[in-house]
Amino acid sequence: MQNAAKNIILTGFMGTGKTTVGKLLAQKLHRDFVDTDHLIETRQGITIPEIFAAQGEAAFRQMEADIAKELGKREGLVISTGGRLMLDPANVAALAANGRIFCLVATPEEILSRLDRDEENRRPLLDVPDPHEQIIRLLQERTKKYQRFLQITTDGKDPQDVAGIILNMCNESINMQCPEVTTKLVILLGNPLGHSLSPVMHNHVFKKLGLDYCYMPVEVTSENLETVFKGLTKMNVAGFNVTIPHKVQIMEYLDEVDSLAATIGAVNTISIKERKTKGYNTDGEGFIRSLEEEARITVAEKRVFLIGSGGAARAIAMTLVFKKAEKIYIFNRTRKKAEALATEINDRIRPCVQVVSTSYEEQQETIKKCDILVNCTSLGMTPQENELPIEASLLTPDLIVADIVYNPLTTKLLKTAEKAGCRIVHGLGMLIYQGAAAFTIFTGREPLIEEMSKAAYALITKRR
Repeated sequence: MQNAAKNIILTGFMGTGKTTVGKLLAQKLHRDFVDTDHLIETRQGITIPEIFAAQGEAAFRQMEADIAKELGKREGLVISTGGRLMLDPANVAALAANGRIFCLVATPEEILSRLDRDEENRRPLLDVPDPHEQIIRLLQERTKKYQRFLQITTDGKDPQDVAGIILNMCNESINMQCPEVTTKLVILLGNPLGHSLSPVMHNHVFKKLGLDYCYMPVEVTSENLETVFKGLTKMNVAGFNVTIPHKVQIMEYLDEVDSLAATIGAVNTISIKERKTKGYNTDGEGFIRSLEEEARITVAEKRVFLIGSGGAARAIAMTLVFKKAEKIYIFNRTRKKAEALATEINDRIRPCVQVVSTSYEEQQETIKKCDILVNCTSLGMTPQENELPIEASLLTPDLIVADIVYNPLTTKLLKTAEKAGCRIVHGLGMLIYQGAAAFTIFTGREPLIEEMSKAAYALITKRR
């Protein structure tokens, strides 16, 4: 349960609104506001650019670490921190021990626009010929680590509204019902997990159905996965969801693996029955159900152009084959990965997969033969929302275009496809339906899919 006296910590890239929103929160809650950058400048008697010039970046980062340790021992604060400070796990641990962390995000264009209006506080990192490219590069480097925190988009939002969203989230956490000794736990294993919608989605339906279950996220490193997993199986745990980066490694520790999951080579759901663990993969099934229901089609006999060859692409491609898709064409920027996936499917299941090169002409001719195009990469996800996984001119009106990315809800690919006259399928449906399949595995009950959808849409709308 979240203690109301604990600190609220705002982090994120420069220009995302941390200081403005932080001051509003402090005012509303009658708390002290602390900006770590301003605190360092006050104590040093010089500006941050001057600290960089006189003492170097390493000295500044040590000052940040000292401040994080100091503030982590205090209560009742609203704290704004530089995004670089939170890339150090020791700083995160120091602040998170006595507070809740929110990551404010914005597009590179919005960030640059805000920073251009604030020349007085311009950072050394942007003293480069092309600051826009610098912002994109830095955001891409930091995206994975920022995802461990609750993310709230500030683009186009009044700071008062952003502050209100954070207050609502804090109040929901304070009022959260604690598990009893009889409560069955469902654990989400992964790293990072701050962006996950699954806890809210599952707990909402547990409550609606009156089930004594609680869904909890547990961030764990690959090095500690075996110890943490085996320890949790000794507790009152009904099952697990598993996400990046543990879907393959977790299979080593299971008693049994479902045949589809074994073929895919990855597990995202685990049941515990009679002290035995069994792994499943509901990712592909979740995607297919979302695609068929939203687009009102069946995938049997369809030709599919698949972008990507990672874990999600693997699960979706293999499930499409099992569901009797006629042909699958795989395009990946690293051709060797696409070829390896195609060879495995053709050899192990049936010969129906072909690799497509980066040639525009080849892609154009291939897409003309396809019914469905699916983006299985992270291109288009915050903060890369302006990226397209394929040339816009390749999209034809008779295509159904699906994206597994759900943040933002309507990606640039889907917006572009809709303008081209395509039917589109959003990525949030895959999350909801794979979660629904997992829910049944954990509880033996049919989930309330409409309620799961409501909870997921409500939370992602809050964070936008």
